[in-house]
Amino acid sequence: MNEPVQKLLLALGNFGCLFLSIVRAAEIITSKALNELVIFVECSRKTEIVSGARKAWIDADCYVNFPASIFGYLVGGSWVYTKEDIAYTPVTGDIVILRYEWQKTPTSTSTHFCLGDLNKQCIYDPMGDSLTRANGKLVGLRILRRAS
Repeated sequence: MNEPVQKLLLALGNFGCLFLSIVRAAEIITSKALNELVIFVECSRKTEIVSGARKAWIDADCYVNFPASIFGYLVGGSWVYTKEDIAYTPVTGDIVILRYEWQKTPTSTSTHFCLGDLNKQCIYDPMGDSLTRANGKLVGLRILRRAS
């Protein structure tokens, strides 16, 4: 790999919480340790066509365009990704990713994703103990489930 590793690690550290939560969920399901940096590079090279344009699975700024494709690539099978509000009750088989927001100032909001369990409790925070999770509130869920 001849990628700018420091630049990639900065992007993952600053903006990669959704991606890192997806990778951690894949590690739990497969019982395998995965190399997030290698996967990030691989997924940034994989593309799908949307509205006639080719888009990467993940952008250089860690925006995840195709979370279900990334998860399926890591664990196998076809997956569906949905955005749910906090009233949604996860069911067995759901992979739950929690979305937190923290209104830091009147004009600045911070967002952070963590891997959750079926009770909507954080089981993995990519930051370890993020300030956004500690000071913010749960505002939504991202659910990965096997396609039927």
